[in-house]
Amino acid sequence: MEIKILLPERLNGLKRTERGIYVPTKESIGNALKKLIPKLDKLPARYIEQNNERHRLDAARKSQRAVLLSGPTGVGKTLLVRDYAAENKLPLLSLTAHEDLTDGKIRGTPDLLVVPASDEKGNVHDLKIKTFAPTHLTLAAMADMPVILFVDELHKMRSGVSSLFHSITNERMVYCHELTGENYELHPETLVIAALNPTYGEGGIERLDPALRRRFRTLDLEMPTEELLKTIIKANIGEKAYDGFKDLIEALVSVQKEIVVALKKKDTSKSTPTTTINEELQDPQTINSVIEAPSPSSIVNVVRDVILGTDADTAIEDELINQIIVDFEGPKAALKTVVNDHLPARFRKTT
Repeated sequence: MEIKILLPERLNGLKRTERGIYVPTKESIGNALKKLIPKLDKLPARYIEQNNERHRLDAARKSQRAVLLSGPTGVGKTLLVRDYAAENKLPLLSLTAHEDLTDGKIRGTPDLLVVPASDEKGNVHDLKIKTFAPTHLTLAAMADMPVILFVDELHKMRSGVSSLFHSITNERMVYCHELTGENYELHPETLVIAALNPTYGEGGIERLDPALRRRFRTLDLEMPTEELLKTIIKANIGEKAYDGFKDLIEALVSVQKEIVVALKKKDTSKSTPTTTINEELQDPQTINSVIEAPSPSSIVNVVRDVILGTDADTAIEDELINQIIVDFEGPKAALKTVVNDHLPARFRKTT
């Protein structure tokens, strides 16, 4: 005998689409997205501008253009995005375009929900209903809520996924008709930002799908100069702390400069005769194990830890060395030697 069960329009914070698929209601979405707004006081450091980056992101958001941040690892691409999202109180949605980035991680996936339901005679049955588990991006489009979508390592995105990404950057749509019976338009003030590292032998911009590249306005970021790096550190720890630990800061800035030069030399195979590089950094095993130069936020965190009472050796290993090198004990010990050679006597590890 056929059992007739009337499906409700709304169920457990879900609403039924014309296709009979249950999706989250607009009311249930807002709180989930608001939790993704970065807090300024929780950022590892504040981003200090080099070339009016915030204004350029504002302009891109107003014109509904996607932005491509191009620069070496450690230059502050992620920090800029987090800082901008926090300043503008916008939820930050982050993806990494590795090989495992799938359609489902961009739009969402079908699902089943088992709920008790009564038939015409009042008998209760377990009913399997079709639902759709949207990603935060799709949730934002459903709720017509502005967000920042940040996609790191864009050049590693697979072609099948990049074609889906075209509709997000060009048409500003999240197409879900075959999944839910509905398509969702991004809020006009949603900003799409992607990032890539143009160096270190990964192809960078050259590896990027030309059709996808045309969707972006490129913003090039350079490693800060020594003076700008010092300005960034002072802005984040305060002038008094900066003056009290100036010798430590200048030592770490010198280390950062040497590592940047060594990485450039590795990438370009060009000599840098005007800059002296520590003997340890000329060892191929050591420099090949370094994945990036120390970021401004790493140096800020070292100084903050030392101010709070952590010994310099531990702070440098935790906040700087472990962030830039793969876990090989030999290269890690060599890098510790590089740092220790630069440190002022009061912070130097003695053996």
